Order: sequence, then structure tokens, then C-alpha cells
Amino acid sequence: MIRIFIGGLAKLFSVLFHPIFIPLIGIAFIFHSNTYLNYTIHPELKNAIYLLIILNTILMPVVISSFLLWKGMITSIKMENQKERTLPYIGTIIFYLLTLYLLKDVYVPALVFLFMIGAAASVLTALIINFFWKLSAHMIGMGGLCGTLICISHKLQTDMLLFILLTIIVSGFVGASRILLKAHNPKQVYAGFLIGLFWQLLIVL
Repeated sequence: MIRIFIGGLAKLFSVLFHPIFIPLIGIAFIFHSNTYLNYTIHPELKNAIYLLIILNTILMPVVISSFLLWKGMITSIKMENQKERTLPYIGTIIFYLLTLYLLKDVYVPALVFLFMIGAAASVLTALIINFFWKLSAHMIGMGGLCGTLICISHKLQTDMLLFILLTIIVSGFVGASRILLKAHNPKQVYAGFLIGLFWQLLIVL
């Protein structure tokens, strides 16, 4: 009974903190941090950016994965097979780049633009490494989110310590969940987190 409960909890963490949700969470933190960005960006612009992020980083990757599953090009939406991740990674990168292209002609805070560049760089790194090793995409996302919060705190001079600590704790639960579900080993989990963290810190800071 306990094993079933723990397994269910691991699956819940894997779903709630799936990497496709991380860009939206990151943007929400940027927009609703206790800084000037929360007050100077017009609500309509915020909503437009939210819509763009939801469409290009959540809905389209889901559509791509569903299409590949329908065509038999992947065997599961979870993409546990390393080789099956290649096309979804490529599709994700394309829509991240499309997001950047659409944002470049609109007044958005540099932090938003740099955050998306960091996210795209993380996925590109995952794609390259995926040819010879399987990284945890979940942990790339969590590392990127942690890096984003550090960057918000540093660049916007606001106290994000509590959120950073909570993100690290949640990252631990997500990483443990991926290991428990036998989706990854500890090295793949740690490497994923560090890659996501590295790109956000390098590009945004």
C-alpha cells in the first residue's frame, strides 16, 4: 500500500513539474515578482505573452508528441526510449525559436527574452547529448527554473530566497521521482539539473 502511494506521488510530481510547464512558470515569476516589471508591463501585453508561451511551449509540443504517437514514431507519450526523444526535442526547439522571433519586435523586458534563449539553449544541449546519453528533461526544467529565480533576484534586486529554496526542495522531489520511476539514474538527474541551471545563469546573468 505504501509502495503504491509513493509510486503515485512520484507520478504526480512528474506530471505537475513536467518540463513543458517550466517556461510558463518562469514567465509568471518574472511578471509577478515584487519589482517594477509587475507594474510597468501593460496587462494586455502580459496576457499576449502568456498566450504565446502556452501555445508554443505547451500546446504545440503536446500536439507534436501526439502526432508522433499516432504515426507510430514513438511508442509512448512518456518517451522512455532515448531515441524517441530526438524529434520532440527538435520540435520543441523550433517553437522556442518561433517564440523568440515573435517576441523580438515587441517591447518585452530583456529578462523575458534572455530566459527564453536560456530555455532554448538547454533543450538544444539536451538534443545533442541525447544522441549518446539520456538526460532528465524534468531536471533540466527544474534547474532552469532555479536559475531563473536566482537571476530575477540578482538582476531585479528583489528577495527571492524563499522561492529559490522551495524550488531546490521541489527539484529534489522531482529528481527522486524520476529515479523511483526508473526513468533515469542519479547521474542523469544531477546532470539535467546542472545543465538547466548553467544556461540560465550564463545567459541571463
